[in-house]
Amino acid sequence: MTTYPDAVTSTVEIDFDDWVPEDSRQAVRNSINALAVRHSAENARRRELDAED
Repeated sequence: MTTYPDAVTSTVEIDFDDWVPEDSRQAVRNSINALAVRHSAENARRRELDAED
């Protein structure tokens, strides 16, 4: 599990079928991580904007 600052941490378990190649599995994991990083950055920016108001 990867933890990102300013993010809600959750665990996602993915059960890939045996025929799914490892590079495809890694691509899915990378996509999920990229979304988590983006979400974390957006939340941090929203908090900054709220603090300015």
